[in-house]
Amino acid sequence: MVTSFQLSSIRSVDEEQESLAHELVDSRSRFRRSEREWAAERETLLRKLQFCQEFGALPTQVADDAFFTSQRSAMRLAGEGRLKKQIQRLHVRFKTIEYGDLLR
Repeated sequence: MVTSFQLSSIRSVDEEQESLAHELVDSRSRFRRSEREWAAERETLLRKLQFCQEFGALPTQVADDAFFTSQRSAMRLAGEGRLKKQIQRLHVRFKTIEYGDLLR
């Protein structure tokens, strides 16, 4: 026959085993969650690093000049200035051609 003491001991061992199993499952899920967060952060940092390597940003640069935006805007404005001059030349040339046709 099983005594009440033995039954209580068996119950306590079963309860301890269940609590340990729950603790293990919780610990695993917390570990996997933190591992996923770490992997996502690592992937983000790797993408940033690849971007910096691809486009030549230097870590010592100021945030405004980090990706040469000031240089690009200056180059774009210079290109627009050249285009405007070419358009003006074409207008002048067209008007002189039209004026020449009117004189004939």
